[in-house]
Amino acid sequence: RQIAQLRDWRERWRDGAIKLHVLRRLLRLRAAEPELFSEGAYRPLELPDVADDSAIAFERVNGARRTVIAAILRAQDAVTVADSLSRAIVPPDGGDFIDVLSGVRLRAAAPSSPDLLFTHLPAAVLLEQGGTRA
Repeated sequence: RQIAQLRDWRERWRDGAIKLHVLRRLLRLRAAEPELFSEGAYRPLELPDVADDSAIAFERVNGARRTVIAAILRAQDAVTVADSLSRAIVPPDGGDFIDVLSGVRLRAAAPSSPDLLFTHLPAAVLLEQGGTRA
C-alpha cells in the first residue's frame, strides 16, 4: 500500500504531498530515536566513483542503534548511481534494516535486497532493526 502511495505522490510531485511524506517520516524517526541524532556519531560513508559527485551518504551510530542516510543529488544521475549507491550503503556486516521513507525491508540474508532502494524515491533512510549490531 505504501509503495502504491509513493508512486502516486511521485507522479503528482508538484502538489508537495511527497515532500510532506518525507518530512513526516524524518520527524517521526527523530522523535522515536532522539539519542541517535543528538548524541550519535556522524560518519560519512565512502561512495563508489560513479556516485562520488552525484550522491551523499552517512550513518549515525549511538551504541547499538544505527541509521544510514543516503540521497541522490541530481535526478539525471539516478539510474546510473542507484545500484552502486545501494550496494555501498547497505552495511556488509549484516543487520536487518527498514527504509523509513518507503517501508522497504532489507534483510542481511537477502543479497538482492539493495536493488529495492531508490526505486521509489531518490533518498533512503535505513534504520537498523533489533537494536543490536552484527
